[in-house]
Amino acid sequence: MKGRLQFTDLAVDPNTGSVALRAEFSNPRRELLPGTFVRVRFPQARIDDAIRVPQRAVMGGPQGQSVMIVDVEGKVMLRPVKTGGMAGPDFVVSEGLAGGEQVIVNGLQKVRPGSVVKPVPWIPGAPLLAASPAPAAPSGAASAASRPDAKPEKNK
Repeated sequence: MKGRLQFTDLAVDPNTGSVALRAEFSNPRRELLPGTFVRVRFPQARIDDAIRVPQRAVMGGPQGQSVMIVDVEGKVMLRPVKTGGMAGPDFVVSEGLAGGEQVIVNGLQKVRPGSVVKPVPWIPGAPLLAASPAPAAPSGAASAASRPDAKPEKNK
């Protein structure tokens, strides 16, 4: 149902966690009754060309937040990032990524910087795939997922 916001209070009620708003809605079926409480969601801002990454791709540590990316040679690199707000289930990245990078989403516990992986496209909501090491791969080879799922390759 679409409406028009006319007024919003600046304070949040500490007892209810709510904010007083006044909005005007067309109500031909009389679904909205005077004095009732409703839950409303509306966009507060819109950022064009924002870089978003799934929450699980962002790691936190003493030096701050970071993501693992796969470079053009298939090598894993740690990239420091700064996140802004949330966009649904994703973080909006404000610094550290330019766009177009292959970010590792699944298998972060297995991959290490410098290891070689083969990126596999990520499908949100799809079951996780178990990656296995390539035969004859050295012990330093990664068995990881990259952007979001990756299978390791032999070191060249």
